[in-house]
Amino acid sequence: RHPEAAEFCIVGDDRPGLLAGLAAAITANRLEVLTAEVYSHPVGAEREALDLFWVRDQNGSTDGVEASMPRLARDLEEVCSGRVDPADLLRTRLGSGSPWRERPSPAVPTEILFDNRASPRHTIVEVYAKDRPGLLYTLAHTFHELSLSIKLSKINTEGTRVADVFYVSESDGSKVALDARRDEIRNALIR
Repeated sequence: RHPEAAEFCIVGDDRPGLLAGLAAAITANRLEVLTAEVYSHPVGAEREALDLFWVRDQNGSTDGVEASMPRLARDLEEVCSGRVDPADLLRTRLGSGSPWRERPSPAVPTEILFDNRASPRHTIVEVYAKDRPGLLYTLAHTFHELSLSIKLSKINTEGTRVADVFYVSESDGSKVALDARRDEIRNALIR
């Protein structure tokens, strides 16, 4: 579907924080997520994640993706099994002063939108922001820290702007009570 990107799929047991871990492994291998579709669905008494990613290397091509795949596969296994903490993986690989710098680009305003009417079971959170390395990890990790579960997500990068949509619920499966939590969620995502 995206000839300018390499596609891969991850299927496994779903758990809180999984998307953040997957995004950390991708970022640690200096790959950029062009777009992604993230699903969580019931399988018996458990939940299964089916996540599709379209990635490219830091030069905007697929040339470096194939060379990164063996290490990425190992990192994904380590993160998914819980043997490696995603934040530690990023710190180890990229450090605090990463040589993988943001490209100069025009400013993009950050906008966070909420919708509790479009889905019968989930609150939809739309995030529009300037793209940067590790942004998907940061957003997914923030949802996890807020005890929000991502059931479905559509990730899209348009030039230097991301348009990411997350279908989330509270840890008990209920919709987010926006009157009580809207500002907390918005502020955490903007930070």
